[in-house]
Amino acid sequence: MTSAVFSIHLSGHTVISACARGEIDFRSVLSPSTVLLRVHTPFYHHLGQRNLSIHYARPFLFTSSKCVSQISPRTVDPDNRRELWEYSENELRIKNYSVPESAEGQEGACIVAPFRRQGELLVAWPDASVYSLTGFKASIVALPECHLLAERTHPRYVRSLAVGDSVFVTSSYGHESVRSRPLSATLHSR
Repeated sequence: MTSAVFSIHLSGHTVISACARGEIDFRSVLSPSTVLLRVHTPFYHHLGQRNLSIHYARPFLFTSSKCVSQISPRTVDPDNRRELWEYSENELRIKNYSVPESAEGQEGACIVAPFRRQGELLVAWPDASVYSLTGFKASIVALPECHLLAERTHPRYVRSLAVGDSVFVTSSYGHESVRSRPLSATLHSR
């Protein structure tokens, strides 16, 4: 039995449900009772709830909690036509990317949002800083490249994050309103 669903993503006819205790279910819209694949991301009690946001870009799935996790095939097919749920769980690997030093020990969690290219994300860390993360696709790269976009977008952590062509928008709890910021020139120059 899976735990509560925190985030959901639709990719064609496949529903990806990301759950509180780290389970990720892949089900067909045409047969919702059939699980195509279930992945168990590591659950650490000190991380609290898992999978607060997810993003899928074949064959990579990104989830967020106190860290950003990347789920990908151990060996990607040369033509990259297989979907993640066409692999078995033992054919997958999970990489965790931890928060920047400034965000360690902060209340809250990470939120991810896709940006332009496959495998490129914006991440709001628990300290309300926002970074772009790239280089997830390179199998030999230990850590993705990080580019700071905003040091602190809100007094408390970010709850929602959206990205457009030239801006990103964040929101938080409490009296903080929605805030938008331009994307950095470094993102446009790539």
